[in-house]
Amino acid sequence: MTVPATADGVLNIHYKRKTYSTFVALVPTEPVRLNCVNSRTGPYKGEVGETFFFSTNEPNETPYKELPYLDVARITGKYTLVPKYEMKDKYLPQTQEWEFVLRK
Repeated sequence: MTVPATADGVLNIHYKRKTYSTFVALVPTEPVRLNCVNSRTGPYKGEVGETFFFSTNEPNETPYKELPYLDVARITGKYTLVPKYEMKDKYLPQTQEWEFVLRK
């Protein structure tokens, strides 16, 4: 399945401390039609417009959680986001992995 989406986000780099924070969201440009025949809640059909994101913090959480990096031209991360605020009652901890590579 292909889902047309736009990407938006930020990568904050603190050169002196050699840390960074990030938040990237993928927002669908049209609803996705579902025809689920097997789920925990039973079969269902419908359209969803869910946004996917990966981040060092929850949306609207400040200050940003900073992670260390070794090379600013290749920032990689494996981080478990544990919901504490708005997402706490809806989501379990999320293990996320990413890689940002500087290309010329």
